[in-house]
Amino acid sequence: MGAPKKLLEAMRDDAHVLALVATTDEAPFTMPVIEAVARWFGDVEIRFPIADMGFSDAERRDIVRNVSNELLTNFNTAIDQCVGDELGEELFAVLAAAVDPLWRELAGTFATQLNERFESNRVPSDRSSEFLTMIMAKMEDDLGNDAVTEFRQALSNDSNLRAQLRRMGLDPDAV
Repeated sequence: MGAPKKLLEAMRDDAHVLALVATTDEAPFTMPVIEAVARWFGDVEIRFPIADMGFSDAERRDIVRNVSNELLTNFNTAIDQCVGDELGEELFAVLAAAVDPLWRELAGTFATQLNERFESNRVPSDRSSEFLTMIMAKMEDDLGNDAVTEFRQALSNDSNLRAQLRRMGLDPDAV
């Protein structure tokens, strides 16, 4: 599956805003700015809580400036490679391989903010396996054993599902 050019332009635009904020020393990195970029990486699996690297404000800003500019370059290249209104599947895979690690780097830079969001939304760690067991039991009751089998397969293969569970404080490999 490729990507529509409009989607790539929206991704680029959000990365551009982040880059502009990063170049202005007085501009804060607000959650809406961070989340605007984060939403494009919903399939990137990150383990929470993210280790805080203890960057100074200047170090953080420098990293964000460099990484957001790399994101911009990658998105602009992908937009230029669109045929008609679509980036082909192979080129989209190349783009993902280039930008997903950049998002991981940004996530590490914004560990404090992303961890605060994680803590406010997470399933308590002492209830995480109980929660997953409950989901699967409910699924089996409502939809049958085939649904549980499909869910287990998705836990292995679906990067969006895995990443979403991690953002909830659940380990998709614990099932």
